Amino acid sequence: MSSAKKRSRQGYYRSSQALTKIRETQYFPFLNKAIVEIADHTARNKITLGGNMCANIIYRETILPLLLTDSQITIANSSGLKQMPINEGLIKP
Repeated sequence: MSSAKKRSRQGYYRSSQALTKIRETQYFPFLNKAIVEIADHTARNKITLGGNMCANIIYRETILPLLLTDSQITIANSSGLKQMPINEGLIKP
């Protein structure tokens, strides 16, 4: 996944955006609640939205709020960009 997005007042949340920065926008309370449960403030400065969603870890706390709110993701590959519902983008071929 190249970019996970949720519309915010500033535009979109990008997969490379640190969880702390997302939480500071205070636009998506459901996601903010999940972010608070992920490590401490210092660690959240280093953890990105895409890293939490795509890493080889057991817990991917940020996915549930995105799934339940029908968020969209954008996948980038050599053919270009493709936007789709997050639940479709998480299915492995």
